[in-house]
Amino acid sequence: GGASRWVEGMPRLPVRSVAILFSGGRLHETEANAGISRLALASMGKGTRSRNALRLAAEMESFGCSLDRVMDDDYLGLSIGILSRFLPGGLDLILDVIRNPTFPPEEVERERRVRLSAMESLKDQAMSYAVTLFREVAFAGHAYGLPPFGSPESVQGLGTKALASWHASLFRPDRMVVAVAGDLHSEAVQEMLSERMAQWPLARHALEDPVSAKPVERIVARAETRRKAQTFQMVGFPAVDVSSEENYPLDLLQSTVSGLGGTFFEAIRGKRGLAYVVGASNMAKRLGGYFVVYLGTSPEKEEEAREILLGEVAKIQSSGIPEEEILRARSYILGTYPIALQTHSARALTYAAAEIQERGMEEVLAYPSRIGAVSSGQVVEAARRFLTPERYALGVLRGS
Repeated sequence: GGASRWVEGMPRLPVRSVAILFSGGRLHETEANAGISRLALASMGKGTRSRNALRLAAEMESFGCSLDRVMDDDYLGLSIGILSRFLPGGLDLILDVIRNPTFPPEEVERERRVRLSAMESLKDQAMSYAVTLFREVAFAGHAYGLPPFGSPESVQGLGTKALASWHASLFRPDRMVVAVAGDLHSEAVQEMLSERMAQWPLARHALEDPVSAKPVERIVARAETRRKAQTFQMVGFPAVDVSSEENYPLDLLQSTVSGLGGTFFEAIRGKRGLAYVVGASNMAKRLGGYFVVYLGTSPEKEEEAREILLGEVAKIQSSGIPEEEILRARSYILGTYPIALQTHSARALTYAAAEIQERGMEEVLAYPSRIGAVSSGQVVEAARRFLTPERYALGVLRGS
């Protein structure tokens, strides 16, 4: 198959983390089968051709490990952290779950009920539900705009047969990336993997990759009202996909405007106390992206907070951003980045995700120097180019 592998030795602890990811999944979903990737992934560890759910659980316990599911818009997969001496058995287990799931009907039914209740409880999570509303308008007509757990109608119709067929078209060696971090000799792991991946037949039907998402052309909004004490809003400006070099200045901009001391934070919360949450996120995906600012306020402060945000955007358009704020943001990123990559599991996952999004695993190590090379002028230029007051998507969960 065309699987990429990446192995990194970190000889401090006798532990290894393995992340096995597959490109696609949620981005191939449609309204009719929305939620199928999540349901398939959740049901996969519940029985294979040679191990039932109990045996899988018992083996994992004997290795002292757990299977973690990884679910993203652009990829999905499994990761495992395991003591080095158990690695051969752990690889057998994770590859069996990936290659030979049986999707037992009663287990699928149990997982379906979990998804249905997750859809209900999502409506009570102000920030997550505001994200869902934002994505509906930001990515209208695209898989990225579908609800995260699917809809009751779409999930109700998914049985063992649909899941098995979805699984066969997604979990293929030519869509797969394996990353291993920990104390190991890369040749030995490569050998173990090659051995276990031999004779992996490709399903006949591969999934067609969907087209890029069309960014919004004007101001579009989607709002819902709930009996809540607070209002959450997401304002997203069309930006770039994950492959763009513009992500470095946009990441720096994110750090410059949000969080304690950030430009937007100070204007909206620091000086006026209008919001209890002010943040930003450079949401770059394989098929499109937005620079998103999120605000949590009391219901009566919703519009005022948004006006001040757009006022700050206008200020950046006219007079830029003070250089010391950008330098502070850069130090913050460079200081926190290595901390986020301290654990084996974080490293394995970050490497695998970078590879599967075609940024290349080297990008993970090169990121600090790329951020360091961005000038203050480039950050201001990116802000002026992408923060467009006449064109954004707005998702609001209003309290009342």
